[in-house]
Amino acid sequence: DSSTIGIRRINDKQYRIRGDVNIRDINRELDLKLPENNASTLAGYIIFKTEALPEVGQTFKFNNIIYEILNKNKNQNDSLEQIKVLSKNKDKKIEKRQGWWNQ
Repeated sequence: DSSTIGIRRINDKQYRIRGDVNIRDINRELDLKLPENNASTLAGYIIFKTEALPEVGQTFKFNNIIYEILNKNKNQNDSLEQIKVLSKNKDKKIEKRQGWWNQ
């Protein structure tokens, strides 16, 4: 549904995003305000925030947005391939439903 390569809409609040997608593109496409000063990509942002390389299946919440690590690049130890993002709703609150990350 999305016009930016690497961002796939799952539903109104969930997106599957490649780790190498530029934060500026994510902010523009999803109307978010992820900081761009410490990392240029979504994977870089998550690695910066966690101060580590997350494992597949881990979930994190930063600024009312939940991230789940779906895949890591098997050829590069420092690359997150796909991240599922639960974005803020219009009320700026997370609407966490049981099993939101299952497709």
